[in-house]
Amino acid sequence: GIRLDGTLWCWGYNGSGQLGLGDRTSVSIPTRVGTDTNWASVDLGDSHSCGLRLDGPLWCWGENGSGQLGTGGRIPRDRPAQVGELTWTEVHAGSGHTCGIRPDHTLWCWGNNLDGELGVGDTADRFIPTRVGTDANWLDVQPGWVDAERHTRVARPDAMLFMTFLRQHTFTPEQPRLAVTPERAAVERFEEGDVGIAEDQHVFGCVR
Repeated sequence: GIRLDGTLWCWGYNGSGQLGLGDRTSVSIPTRVGTDTNWASVDLGDSHSCGLRLDGPLWCWGENGSGQLGTGGRIPRDRPAQVGELTWTEVHAGSGHTCGIRPDHTLWCWGNNLDGELGVGDTADRFIPTRVGTDANWLDVQPGWVDAERHTRVARPDAMLFMTFLRQHTFTPEQPRLAVTPERAAVERFEEGDVGIAEDQHVFGCVR
């Protein structure tokens, strides 16, 4: 969590160094991460974490077996490590992969891509942030799981919702013929992670 003074605090299981404390010792009380006072947001994946500073740089730490930290290799980090020089408006950590949106509204993903969850057109892992398609109007991104398969859900301000994961062979969210079809629907029962809400508050479900 981030306190009002901009300091970052973490606690809990730390087997992969995901707390960012410089070791792999689990702690049961909030413990301050480093000495910086300019943290803006933090997001937690299964075994890695990522945070944004107030001026936009991205920092990630924890497990890195699939390149999910975006630091250019597979070396795990038990302290926050800066991810390149790019700036970001939001970044979310998933299960072995990470996705973010830059100030120009472009979408970038990296890490594990076994299920095509990066949306880059193949199933090869990426070890640095990699741009997804050419669109520059992405609004939101949420890495997650559906039926034990990794996926990434992304939304645009034109109320289009896309999902990428192996079962649907949707490796590129920008290709409508391959993507799960966005369809306006009444509020019904959907699996967790299958629903997006557009800016006009309409609910969109992914048709399978």
